[in-house]
Amino acid sequence: MKRKALYLDDSEKELDALLENEDFWKPGKSEWDSEILDITNKQRELEESQYVKSRSNEAYCYLLSELYPMAEKVAYAQGWDMILNIDEEEHTATLGCCGRFLIKTEGDDGTLENFLSQAMEFSEQCFFSAHNDLIKINFIFNLYEKEKIADHSKEIETLKKQLEDNQEKVREYLLEEMVDEYRK
Repeated sequence: MKRKALYLDDSEKELDALLENEDFWKPGKSEWDSEILDITNKQRELEESQYVKSRSNEAYCYLLSELYPMAEKVAYAQGWDMILNIDEEEHTATLGCCGRFLIKTEGDDGTLENFLSQAMEFSEQCFFSAHNDLIKINFIFNLYEKEKIADHSKEIETLKKQLEDNQEKVREYLLEEMVDEYRK
């Protein structure tokens, strides 16, 4: 029995079409696009301004004393290059791994699986990619805790209502786009 799920060609075609579409690179097509963007940005800024980032010693300790030593073992076993960068001001870290292979062997003690599982769970974002016959894995970690210093919930709710009010405009616009596309 053989089963296939082949999506790579379709995905690449969709990405190429999207990148070739000139409208993709232009700002919004209507006056409400910029209004919605402004409201969304204000809402995000208000939400973020409620908090201050403070260093999480627990996160730093876990990264440096548990996760990174495990990563070093994996790098040695897989023949990878691995770089850990910590931004002390932003309390974030990136761990980049690069190698030709990702191999699990019968004699493996589970370090590879444990590392990938724990790194993915601990990371805020994770990227797997392949370039020039190399596998690249990047993990981004937040090493901070957010402490609430202000409450802007009323202002945020007001902005959310403004966005909801604009939803009808968005629906009308999308309907017009669909009708125009259908007529072509």
